[in-house]
Amino acid sequence: CSSSGIALDGIDDYLNIDDWEWGGTMSIELYVKMDSSTNSYGRVFDFGTGDSDNVMLLNDATSVKIRWWVQQGSTHKQLTQGTFDLSDWSHIVVTVSGNTMK
Repeated sequence: CSSSGIALDGIDDYLNIDDWEWGGTMSIELYVKMDSSTNSYGRVFDFGTGDSDNVMLLNDATSVKIRWWVQQGSTHKQLTQGTFDLSDWSHIVVTVSGNTMK
């Protein structure tokens, strides 16, 4: 990480974040430049266990639609809204507070 943020090349980079307890109101803000929507459910980020507790931002199937997904156990909430701009940077802010996702 630098003063200009984190730069990932989209090939094999990742950011390892220490464990923390999810819960309560949270927001995540980022800029994303996607060059293709051909990756089915391609993750912008995916925090979680991989099995049952996950927080993800991804493209919806192979479209440019943005999907925001929060799963805890067998219960999940999702919001599909907005689109990724394949020719430029997209500014994305996602929030969850109680049962409300934006």
